[in-house]
Order: sequence, then C-alpha cells, then structure tokens
Amino acid sequence: MDPPQLAPNQRIWRIADEMANKTGMRSTIFFSGGVKYAGEWDHNMREGKGTQEYPDHSRYDGSWKGGKRHGHGLFLVPATGTTATASRDDDLGGGNMRLVYSGDWVDDRMEGYGTYFYENGEQYEGEWLQNKRSGFGTMYYQDGTRYVGHWENGLRVGQGTLYKADGNRYEGAWADDQQHGSGVFYYPPKHRKYVGEWVQGVPKCGVYQSEHCVPNPPPGLLPPGGDAVSARAAQSPALPPPSEDSIRKPSPALPALQLAEPDKVLGEAVMDSREYGRYLEEVQQRERDARAEQARIEAAQREEAEALERAKLSQQARALAKQ
Repeated sequence: MDPPQLAPNQRIWRIADEMANKTGMRSTIFFSGGVKYAGEWDHNMREGKGTQEYPDHSRYDGSWKGGKRHGHGLFLVPATGTTATASRDDDLGGGNMRLVYSGDWVDDRMEGYGTYFYENGEQYEGEWLQNKRSGFGTMYYQDGTRYVGHWENGLRVGQGTLYKADGNRYEGAWADDQQHGSGVFYYPPKHRKYVGEWVQGVPKCGVYQSEHCVPNPPPGLLPPGGDAVSARAAQSPALPPPSEDSIRKPSPALPALQLAEPDKVLGEAVMDSREYGRYLEEVQQRERDARAEQARIEAAQREEAEALERAKLSQQARALAKQ
C-alpha cells in the first residue's frame, strides 16, 4: 500500500514543526519573563548539561532531566562587594557571581549531598531532602562553632556533637534545634565533664566528673566564597555551656545513697556506653564519607567547567562557519 499523500499545507506544517523541535546543543534561547537557557535539549525539553539564568540574574549551571534541574549542579547569585566566586561573560549576562549551592538536585529541588554557602560566611556540608538540611551533615557557624550530626527539616535533631570555639563541646541528643535529652558536656581545658539531661537547651540535672578530655579536632578548611545565612541559623546561635554554679551539688551532710539494684544499673550503663561507641563510629564514618563526596563534587565541577568551555568553543566555531 502506498503511503498517504499529504496536502501541501500539511507538508509545510510538518517541516516547520521539525525545525522548531529543539534537540541537541543549542545556543541561548530567550523565554518570556526574562528567563534564558543555553545548553542541551531533547524533543523541546531541557535535557543534559545546560545553564539557565532567571529574571533576578541568579543562575543554575548543571544537569537537567525532563526540563527540571536534576543531577549535579551549581546555583549562583550576583555577587556584592568582594563575595564573587565566579565570573562569566556570555549571552547570559556575565558579571561576577557568588556560589550559593553546589551539589545534587532531584526534580528541581536540592536533594542528596551538597554544600550550601551562606552570605555571612557560614557553611553547611551534608545531606538534603526537598530543599532542607535532612540526614547527616556538618554546619560551620560564623563564631567558629561547628555542629556534626543529624538534621531533620532544617533543624538539629537526633544525635549530634557541637564543637565550640573555646575548646568545649557537647555530645548527645537534640530536638527542635536545641540540646534535649541525655548528653555530655566536655571541658577539656579543665579536664572535667558534665553528664546529665537537657530540656530545650537548658541543663536540668546531672553530675560533674573529673576526666582527661580529648581536645576538639580542628575544623576542615572552608572552600572560598562561602557565604547567605538561613533564617533558622540566624535564630539559633551557638548554645552556651552549662555553668558549674547552676548545678546544685549534693550536701556532704546527706547520707550516702545505695543502689537498690546495682547489677542492673551497671549493666544498663555498660549497654549505654556501647551504644555511644557505635554512635561515635558512625559519626567518624559519616565524616569520611563526606570528605569523599566532596572530592567527587569537585571532580564533577571540573568536568562541568570543561564541558561548558567545549560547548562555547563549538558555538563560536559554528558562528564562524556561517559567516
């Protein structure tokens, strides 16, 4: 059977539609509303590597899938003062830019592992879920304090360690971005520690013990250009250590207390110490994984930069060929 014959106007429509169907690498496309995109396409959908600039001149450089940011990518905003970390001069506006986020994206949202640079110099490295810090991560605060532990919906929740700039540290439970539950506050300069319970950031009951405390490990070097504080971080400054004067010490006149079930109490204490040891091993493994992931991200950034440079040279070559 012969194929159906198309009317002349139908053939013209088919040809025009095929010409308008964007597939492969394209130069800058201008959308209504001030959005611009330069990069790869697949059947009129942004797919592969590409750069998009938004009406406020912020920019996304990275991977796309189905028209959405998906995979590894960078999000940048116009720099102010000396905060520039990148410079570009092309159809997408050019100028100095400040890196805000470098990491994984899923379905147009920050999700997976990534690093966020706040405007005031603070920085978060770790896991994300639906644009919020969720999972395991490290937050570097402006005053030198560092938190390493679990997050949920952008808040410190679960087990975590707060390393203070003065050398003291807290290890224990968190809830709603505050110390809450069982924890230990170490005073390495004094060779002492406080073991007790916290309620909404305030120590409620516990005991001081003399102990040789291990000094805080030095924080990792921050990548240049980290800077744009989150509202929650601004509202959650580093928590003060409990004051020794605020803890009521037992009177020496009171009779010595004896445990009703010493074997049971000691057994539970041993189990708690083992659980805490497993928690420390998990923290150390997470930090090793975070360093490895950071190395992977840096390698991906270099590969992305090389791909964009090749695309730019290809565009220039095509432009020269048309002249």
